[in-house]
Amino acid sequence: MEEDRKDSVIAHREDAGVQVKAVQNVAFADANQKQQPSLLTRRMFMLYGCLLVATFNSCINGYDGSLMGSINSYEQYRAYFGFPLSGGTPSTGIVYAIYTIGNLVGSFAAGPATDTFGRRWGMFSGALIIIIGTIVQATCTDLGGFMGGRFVLGFGVAITASAGPAYVSEMAHPTFRGTMTAVYNTFWFIGGIPGTFVPYGTSTIIGSNSWRIPVWVQMTFSGVVLLFCLLLPEAS
Repeated sequence: MEEDRKDSVIAHREDAGVQVKAVQNVAFADANQKQQPSLLTRRMFMLYGCLLVATFNSCINGYDGSLMGSINSYEQYRAYFGFPLSGGTPSTGIVYAIYTIGNLVGSFAAGPATDTFGRRWGMFSGALIIIIGTIVQATCTDLGGFMGGRFVLGFGVAITASAGPAYVSEMAHPTFRGTMTAVYNTFWFIGGIPGTFVPYGTSTIIGSNSWRIPVWVQMTFSGVVLLFCLLLPEAS
């Protein structure tokens, strides 16, 4: 009897042209339906600018991911640090691993840094640490200095990789939050593509500048974040 009554109610709603939808949050769904936000308003473009700065944090990780895979094949790089000119060695593996170790250690500071001081200061401190690590890498004269720079770099990336996506997800308009967060992830490739082509362009340079120049370029995305992140409104 009760099921027949429910069926009649649903049928009556359908006849009246009313759609019945299951939503997780009725108030949120109702607000979105009434507001119908546009993607092309002036304020939305201002928001895109804020999110773009935070999204460059994803480019930082993408650039380094492509960079080391490129310069590790250089004869100039391998000869400078005394690696065999062909084939991998435990030493080359450690150079890769030290970055991940820096990520691991930095992850313990990432949460407190972004939660205590805010997303902006998390991005600022992470970008500053990345720039310091890049300078150490690009100016080093031995393998220990290069590995030390990569450790510092990995430490900073752990902080920006926590603050950046958190800022994007908290500042994006609720209706487009999922889309904006997905865009953040795709910017890994915006960093990864030049991380391949910049080393390709410098591969014919004789001497250590063949790999130092791509390392210096690593400061580009982190520099943008460092310069502009404190001008952004804090996420709430």
